[in-house]
Amino acid sequence: PDFPNNQFCDRVSRDAAHQIDFIETSYFNASELRYKGILAALDYRIDTPFLGAGSHVGVNLSYQYLDTLTTQATAGSAPARLHGTIGYPRNSAVLNLNYENGPYLLFTSLNYTGPVDQAGDEAPNFREFEHIDGVVFVNAGLAVNVNDRMRFRFIVDNILGTDPPFPVPAFGGVVTYFPGILGRYFRVGASVSF
Repeated sequence: PDFPNNQFCDRVSRDAAHQIDFIETSYFNASELRYKGILAALDYRIDTPFLGAGSHVGVNLSYQYLDTLTTQATAGSAPARLHGTIGYPRNSAVLNLNYENGPYLLFTSLNYTGPVDQAGDEAPNFREFEHIDGVVFVNAGLAVNVNDRMRFRFIVDNILGTDPPFPVPAFGGVVTYFPGILGRYFRVGASVSF
């Protein structure tokens, strides 16, 4: 048979009896990942002498708008849509606020994961609950520098005890919505430098 549109035909050699006698092989990168989006970040710090001599407040905001994220495993296959699915929301953001005064640091972070669908390439009526709402998890903590070498930390993750949006975990939702699945939890730590 003749396959004139197959790009691999010229890698196969046949003898006079049309039997395959040699196949040329090489590396071929058939997979593909396409990304299109917007990443933005804002960092701002201001001195706040009215809150304590030498104190300052810092704000850090990072945001991602994910327009396109597709993956293609083999050449010629249809690309699978990932954007707008669990782990790849179209909108996501992290806002960090901190107050530092001498050896003390107070901080909080808000982690936003936008609404998603459970899977990207399914018919709209394939699942009873296809859509998952957006969610915000709030963390807060305190760090104290005892001296130049020792620091103590106390952190409360998911301080509001926010539940993951229904119906997760599914399709990797355990990773994406871990703070909600675990609930409010506390961490205590210390670091020492030598």
